[in-house]
Formats: sequence, structure tokens, C-alpha cells
Amino acid sequence: MNLESLFCPRSIAVVGASDKPGMGRGAAEGALQSSVAEHVYLVNIKRDEVLGRKCYHSLQELPEVVDTVILCVNVKLVNPYLEEAGRLGVKSAVVYASGFSEEGTEEGRRLEEEMRAICLRYGMLLCGPNCVGLYNKVDRISLYATSPLFPETNVVRGIGAVAHSGYINSNLMRTMPELCAYGVSVGNAAVCTLEEYMLFFAKNEHVNCIAAYVEGIRDAAVFEEALRIAAEKRKPVVIMKSGRSKKGSAAAASHTGNLAGDYGSFACLLERYGVVAVDSLEEFNATARMFAVLDGRYPRGRGIAAVNFSGGENTICADFCEKYGLELPAYEEKTRAVVESLIPAFSTPRNPLDPTTEMFTQKDKVKEMFSAIFADQNMDLFVLGLELAAKLEPKDLTCLEVLEELEQEGARLPCFLVPSFEKDRNREAVARMQRAGVPLLATGDLAYKMLRSLCDFVSYSPAGHTLVTATPERKHGKGRLALSEAESKAEISARGVRVPAQIRAANLQELREKLPELSFPVVLKIDSPDILHKTEAGGVALNLQDSAETERAFERVTASCRAFRPDARIDGVLVQEMVPAGTEMIVGVKNDPVYGPMLLCGMGGVFVEVFRDAALSPCPVNHAEARAMLERLKAFKLLRGYRGSAPCDVDALCELMVKLSQYAADMRDTVAEIDLNPVFVYEEGKGVAAADALIVKYTD
Repeated sequence: MNLESLFCPRSIAVVGASDKPGMGRGAAEGALQSSVAEHVYLVNIKRDEVLGRKCYHSLQELPEVVDTVILCVNVKLVNPYLEEAGRLGVKSAVVYASGFSEEGTEEGRRLEEEMRAICLRYGMLLCGPNCVGLYNKVDRISLYATSPLFPETNVVRGIGAVAHSGYINSNLMRTMPELCAYGVSVGNAAVCTLEEYMLFFAKNEHVNCIAAYVEGIRDAAVFEEALRIAAEKRKPVVIMKSGRSKKGSAAAASHTGNLAGDYGSFACLLERYGVVAVDSLEEFNATARMFAVLDGRYPRGRGIAAVNFSGGENTICADFCEKYGLELPAYEEKTRAVVESLIPAFSTPRNPLDPTTEMFTQKDKVKEMFSAIFADQNMDLFVLGLELAAKLEPKDLTCLEVLEELEQEGARLPCFLVPSFEKDRNREAVARMQRAGVPLLATGDLAYKMLRSLCDFVSYSPAGHTLVTATPERKHGKGRLALSEAESKAEISARGVRVPAQIRAANLQELREKLPELSFPVVLKIDSPDILHKTEAGGVALNLQDSAETERAFERVTASCRAFRPDARIDGVLVQEMVPAGTEMIVGVKNDPVYGPMLLCGMGGVFVEVFRDAALSPCPVNHAEARAMLERLKAFKLLRGYRGSAPCDVDALCELMVKLSQYAADMRDTVAEIDLNPVFVYEEGKGVAAADALIVKYTD
């Protein structure tokens, strides 16, 4: 979908324009501030003049067919105006009105579906309904319901902001008007979706950071395409996701389904594409601001050179750096010598540094000290604990001048200001620093979390990830069918996953005939698609040493399972050679209805639900991604060898994960869940074996 005509119209009609306070006036004033003001037309059936401009009574009266119409009219009038606009050849529209599907009424849904049908019939783009519109500060275009706060000069590069909430989008725009290149309030997204706006921003060279407030994803394939393009261009994407409920996981049939949760799929998808996920609106705004100000000038690593103005701030800085995996390297000897020569005798030349406030009355000394620190090869970024309160102090003025000069001279390190307390800031000072490429971060803990997010983004490489989509190609039905263990093992075995030798027997006679094919000891399990967790039903017998013991187990297990669940379909038993014990892991798949299959790994056996130590990733994964999943587990120590135990065959486990993930990706519209539990992992070089398997498929 090409959104150019929506963001860059050459002419605009504001229908419902008004002199009275409200959207009709706000939209008209914004449009008249646009670069195409000479081709902005006001329409109101009851008025001849609005805001001192001629007012037309219908779209047909306009001297030209406009590119875009803004509808500031009652919900009942929206569709008739859209029909008129479509017949005239209008390319796009913005609808502010509410009263559609968000109301949850049959009438609201009907009106929105009618609106969508009109737009599709005429090929019209539509922003909304139930939104506050969009703005473009690169070309100075406003289709917004309020003034878009255009800066004196057009924004060259900045944030592409998109939100399901008009309030959140407006707040971004108003708190940093000079940094927002584009902004969109999505509303109900009847035609143009949040994902399509993100894709537009990912491709747009005027956008240096995408900031998205997301309540839900409608088109996961477009969403992933936007994330992939942004990742490949190394364009940061900051996402705030609301609605992180896990209630949907409770009905899952497998351990994997219970562990994955609802938000888990979304979170691991963001991780694959290097997205910066934030947890609050404060972090959302501040992180987007940071990336916009930096505009691609990022640190090369995690080594922080910190300068604060008290010992307490230094201690707190050290605590936060440790908390967020940031480093405070020691100065190089030449740096230490310069710093020691400049600071008072009672101060200590170490990182983080408290040079005392006194020396900041001497600009030459401050510049010499900062220059030495900036040149230190142990350092990757410079953090200065500066407040920039409304009333600037002498040290503030000194630092402002020094940092501006260092930036003009091509300073090696990116610089960040980290205040300790919430205060009214000096806006002009903040703007000066932003023009110099120095962002003012949030206070304290959140600032260092932001720096961790920045360093994570810098260390991410798209080349190391499988940036392909495995989103469903059709909507999955509610029906489910669990394959028997034998059927499940047959499917994964065909994909190269090692399983023990096994037979199926419907009765004792068949058991006697087939047992000679196996070597003792063996394991006997109930063969039933209705009994998924066999141990609870008494459906498993281990370490059977001969035929007689196996026959007795057959009778005991079938009787126990019939008593446990009388209505279960029991096809007999599965008998498999008993594989040696190893480190028990679980590898599984949960097929998310929106994002597709998700691979899960964790500690297996009876501990899977106890410790809930699991990692999740979208399917398919490559070998490096599989290993990275394992390394995130607390249980990874057991795989590497712990307290004298031999290292496990991690490579073989990774290979199994790769094969299972590719199978799940290929079967995205067929397979709902997979559990391989336990997977025995043996010593290095001796491989793995899936001792148990469950595959659940969709039935419609």
C-alpha cells in the first residue's frame, strides 16, 4: 500500500470546518498552516465563510478534485461524504468521528464495514475512524485535528510516531515537536493499519527512529516486513505494547503452550528484529527522543565514562551500570594523568569521576579534562550528570559550551546527560544540547536502562538472525486433534529427529508378535490421543526386562488408563527401547494465531512446570539462534558441565531445534502445538534422543 497521497497531498478539503473550538476548527487551522495552504478548501453546508476564508457547501463545488478530504462531521454523515469523495476521484481521507466498531454495537460495526467497502471500491486510503489524524513535518502537511506545532524550519530527519491512541501520539508530538518528522493516530484502522504506517516509516529516509504504541497487531506479515526493513537499515524501532495478558495460555494442551503465554510470542518476535521494547510511556518518550537526537551516532560498546558532581551520584551510577550490564572501564594511564593534574587534590582520578563543582568555573580545564576522557580508547560513551534545571548554574553554562565545542570538533564519543532528579528543565539549554547531538535522558535508573537498550541495539546484527516470516496464511479454526505418540514420533523422525526404536500393539497377541523386534529393557506407554499426560493416568511402565514383564505391564497400564478416563480412545500401547538417561530438556512449539509458530526450549522432564526456565523464539531458527536460546537458560550450566559432569552435546540439541523449527514453519497452518519432552541430551559427540513426543494439529 503506497501511503504517499495520504502523507503528501497536494490539495486538502476540510469538511465540517468551523470557527468554534473543536476538531473542525483545529483541522482547518492546521491545514491552513500547511505548505499547500493555497490549495486548502473549507467545506461547511451551513457557512459561507470560516476563519476569514471562503467556505464551500459541498465537495462538488470545489475548483479542483482534492487529493485528501478531512471529515470533521457526525458519524452518520461520514459514509455519504466518503461516497461523494470516491466518485469524484479523491485519493485519501481522514475520519475523526467515533461511533464505529469501537462502540461494540452492531450498528457501529455495520457503519465501519460500509466505510471500508466504500474506500476499497474507489481505491481510497483512509486514516481512522476514531482518530486525530496525521501530520508530516518534513513537507509541512497537517491532516491533524489540532495544531501540529510546526517548527520554523521543516524537520529533515526525526521520529516516525504511530499509535493506536490519539492521546499518546499527541503527547509525543507536543513534548518533542522539533524531533517528530511524522505522526499518525491510527484509531480503528479500517483501511490503513498501524503495520502499514510502520512499513512506510521503515522505508522513509526522513525517519531515523520509529516509535509505536501498539495495542494489537492486525497483519503480522506486514508488521514483520516493517521490522525486517528497519533491522536491515539499522533504524531503531521503539515499541510500547499494552495488554500483556497470559490468560489465553491456560487452555493450551501442552507444556509448551502453558509456558509460552500471550505476550511471550510478541516479545520474542521483537527480540528477533532488534526492537527496543519499553515498559512505560515515560520510557517510550525518552527512548524515542534519545534515538532521534543521536541520529545514528551510536557507541561502539558498553564502556561508560561517567562524570558526576557528587560521590553519592557516582555510587548510584556504579550500581545502575552493574544492574544493566554496562561497564565502567579504568582510564588509560595518559587519561588518568591528565585528569589528576586538573582536579583538586582531595578528588580521585577514577571512573566514575567526581571532579567537584569548583573546577567547573574554569572552562579551559573542563575542556582539557573532557577532551582527554573523550580520547580514551577504553571508553565508548560519555555520561554527564547534569540537571539543566530551569535556572542554569555556572557549571551548566560551562558544560554546555564545552560539549558544543567538542561536538563541533568531531568528538569521538557520543555524549548523554543524565539528571538525578525530576525538575523543570531549561528548554533552551536542552535544545542546544539536542542540536549538538547530546540527548537529555530520563532520571536515574531509567536513564541507565535506556543506555542498556541503546547498547543492545548497537550489538544486534541482522545478519545473525533468520529474518523470515512464518505467519499463518489462513485463520486457524478452534478444532484440535492430538496425534498419538507413535504418530507424533513418525512425523518428527521423518524430519531427521532421532527417536528410540518402537512398536505399536493393539492387543496382547500383537504385542507378543512384535516384541522380538526390540532389545530389552523397554518402556511401555499407553497409545491414546485422549490421554496426553500419561504419567498422571498410570499410563507408563519403565525398565521392563523381558516379554513376561512387558505383557503384565500391558494389562496393568490399559486397566489404569480406562479407570482414569473411561471415555478415552485407547488404540493399544507403544513399546520403545529404553534409551539411556541424559540431561532432560524440553523442545516444543506453540503456534501463535497471529505471529505463527514459536519454538520453546527449557529444562525438561518433571521440572518443566516447576522451574519454568524457558526461552522462546519465532520459527524457523538457525544454529546460532538455537544456541543463543539455550544460553539464556539458567539450566545452561547443566549442559556445559557442572561440578565435574561432562559437557553435553549442545550442537546436537541445537540441530534438533533447527529441524523442529523448520518443520513447524512449513506446517504453520496445520500444526498447533508440539512437545518433545523429555529430550535426552548426552555427552559431547553422543547426540540427543526425543524420548516422548506430542503433536497437536488443527482439524479445520
